[in-house]
Amino acid sequence: MKYKTFFAISETKFQAQRLLHIFWVAQLTIALVSMQRMAVQYWTEAAIIAAVSLSLIPVYIFAKRNAPVAGSNYLAIVLTFTMIYFMWPNEGARDEILLVFPAIFTFSVLSGSLATSFILLGIVLANILLMGYSEQFEFYEFVPARNNLNTSTLIVILIAVTSFAIWLMARDLKHALKSLKLENARVLESQEEIQKLVHFDTLTGLPNRSLAKIRFDFTLNQSIRDSSMLCLLLIDLDDFKHINDTLGHDSGDRFLITIGSRIKSAVRDSDTVCRLSGDEFLVITSNVNSDADAQKIANNILDCVQEPIELDGNKLVTTCSIGISMAPEDGTSFEELCQRADMAMYKGKEKGKNEAQFFNPDWMESRSQSLALTADLRLALSENQLEVYYQPKVQLQNGKIVAAEALLRWHHPTLGFVSPEVFIPLAENSGQIVEIGKWVIEQACEKLTIWRKINASFSIAVNVSSIQFKRGDLSEFLKKTLQKYQLPGQSLELEFTESLLMANTQEVASELQLIKQLNTSLAIDDFGTGYSNLSYLQNFEIHTLKIDRSFMYELRENKKNIAIVKAICQMAHSLNMQVVAEGIEDAETAEIIKGFDCAIGQGFFWHKPVPADAFASLIQTDNVASKSDHPEL
Repeated sequence: MKYKTFFAISETKFQAQRLLHIFWVAQLTIALVSMQRMAVQYWTEAAIIAAVSLSLIPVYIFAKRNAPVAGSNYLAIVLTFTMIYFMWPNEGARDEILLVFPAIFTFSVLSGSLATSFILLGIVLANILLMGYSEQFEFYEFVPARNNLNTSTLIVILIAVTSFAIWLMARDLKHALKSLKLENARVLESQEEIQKLVHFDTLTGLPNRSLAKIRFDFTLNQSIRDSSMLCLLLIDLDDFKHINDTLGHDSGDRFLITIGSRIKSAVRDSDTVCRLSGDEFLVITSNVNSDADAQKIANNILDCVQEPIELDGNKLVTTCSIGISMAPEDGTSFEELCQRADMAMYKGKEKGKNEAQFFNPDWMESRSQSLALTADLRLALSENQLEVYYQPKVQLQNGKIVAAEALLRWHHPTLGFVSPEVFIPLAENSGQIVEIGKWVIEQACEKLTIWRKINASFSIAVNVSSIQFKRGDLSEFLKKTLQKYQLPGQSLELEFTESLLMANTQEVASELQLIKQLNTSLAIDDFGTGYSNLSYLQNFEIHTLKIDRSFMYELRENKKNIAIVKAICQMAHSLNMQVVAEGIEDAETAEIIKGFDCAIGQGFFWHKPVPADAFASLIQTDNVASKSDHPEL
């Protein structure tokens, strides 16, 4: 709206300026005609013409006040009626003054209103007809036409001035047309730029998602006509965040530009390479006759991406994971194929990254089940479907219960018990693990207030997710909960996997430090199956190592596992750390572990996880006997 107003004001000023030019041309014409009339001693006509000159002064005022339309109408009316006035006492329709009217009409159309222009045209035409009628029927007799020097001079003046006025208006018109042409060129250029912004990625110059969809539709129709397959390859760089975090976003952007260029060089000219977002690229390729053809294209991309890139003196190497979907086999819509290629790409990352994975239709059923379970899980807490079970931790020397591990169970209303291996990842992916995790800690603390009256040193270990740490409020919640139940920090132990420490982010480090200030113990769960990087044991004050249950299986027959378990126990003791062996299922394994000076054991050999009421009975009796046959879950 502001731009429209600006251009309207500019146009008004331009028209007012043009009206001033016409005003002075009109005054010059009147002055010349007046002098010509005085030269032939037509004093009356000269006086009338002078009066007309004075009557045009309002035109000048209109122009100065930026009212060009009103001034133009006024000027056209005065000049037209002046012309008609001089036609009647002279030669009528043959009078040379009629030569002025085409200029008056042209000016009126361009600068005044159309209504005024055509009204004046009608008046002039009516007057010409009236003059002819009057002379034919002898109502009025006009002066006979004379062709002498005075008449010719007047005609020359009128033609010259009229031509000049028309030229002046034509010049303005040409100027306006030229400006319009330039403006049109700028608009076209702007449209091209807008189209580029709409359809192309501003960083890499590659087509974006919007253009990718357009080209997909075109390529799909072409593939249908050729009876061939269309292939969609979704490419995601592995661990690109590390490059951004280490070298900065500017270097990361230049890295992405290089990768985009490499991918484009790895495929055919007829293929479309797009950047969807961040470090995600998409390749649309047609005339694919088999999975082997698609695999070959994917392998070319994998090879070109992992070639080293020199950037600011650093040699960077990255890999990518590729998800592949085929049309029409896996779908025929752009969104559908992108979604399925995305599923395939993440399956590739789960298998170890740096590989291409084809979409498998069987995943759709699993995905649907996961979505349904995730939706049900949102209601599980509020509808009391979740319950905390407790598994004893016992001293290997005397079999006494000294602690417990809190284990979450889900009683689904229709599916029955849902395995934690199924619903815990769903809770983490959906973010529900934060709320559920706090509820588990609250439940454990509530039971601690009761069970520590039986055993004052009793403690409970609770599993926590890396997501809970990264939220940044776990330590504050622990502090408030411990204060609420008046519990010492050492009554609670937090178990987490090695991957949390390997991330080594500022958020995690800060939370661990705050938790240690509460005297809450930290335990590494499933130790020996992950990174087993001992450097983090020096950086973080870890209290307990839990040897993974996989090392307990057939321990006597497996010499390698015996060596690993023994080494872990020796290392832990040298670092003043406690060792817990989980997954012990028989007396023989318990004896072997006890021989390594492992103090605490946990497993079905003593008892399976049980609800809180049943566990309370275990503490009351504290008479856990060794069993040769352990109970089933």
